[in-house]
Amino acid sequence: MNKQINFPVEMDDYNLEKVFLSHVYDSIGVIATSTVEGELIVLRLYEVNKFEGNDTFEIVKELEAFGFTNREKLNEFLEKLPEMGAIDMLLLLNQNNPTI
Repeated sequence: MNKQINFPVEMDDYNLEKVFLSHVYDSIGVIATSTVEGELIVLRLYEVNKFEGNDTFEIVKELEAFGFTNREKLNEFLEKLPEMGAIDMLLLLNQNNPTI
């Protein structure tokens, strides 16, 4: 399946890390991008939709951002993300320190 994503020009410096598509609905998903900001690698998760009559996914909104102190931790997080349970995700989203 070809996954074309329409990125706004302000995201030209972002690195696309991963694309997660819904197993139930083929027109929705989440993308993960990264940027280096100071001493952190910032991972941003965005909701994407493929609207009717369009073959390209469009970014709908930013869902969350996480800061990582190194690439290894970011990669570990990305590998675990699809298997994360709802309780784990709620705890992660509501922590006081977003740096992992």
